[in-house]
Amino acid sequence: MCPEGFYAIGFSLRVEEPQIGGDDTALNGIRLYCSRLEDRSILYTVESHTGLFGEWTQELWCPSGALKSFQLRVEPHGGFFGDDTSANNINNINSSAANKFVHM
Repeated sequence: MCPEGFYAIGFSLRVEEPQIGGDDTALNGIRLYCSRLEDRSILYTVESHTGLFGEWTQELWCPSGALKSFQLRVEPHGGFFGDDTSANNINNINSSAANKFVHM
């Protein structure tokens, strides 16, 4: 959670690439970049527990506004012999009309 008065304006994911013959973990963490909407020069970073696997993706930023919702992609149970990754992607939606994110 962002501190009071701050909003998530960007994010990055910690993702492990598929492990051929190994144990896949996929999405291992999320990092949020928080700022006041009227002054984006002050940033706070908050992140989930991330474990040991994966690399951080490039940050994506709301060109204006803040993150307002997300959609979590979860892999269904693969059965006894499946290699379940559980959550493996997040689609964030921002409050600007365009709903597009930019690399900065």
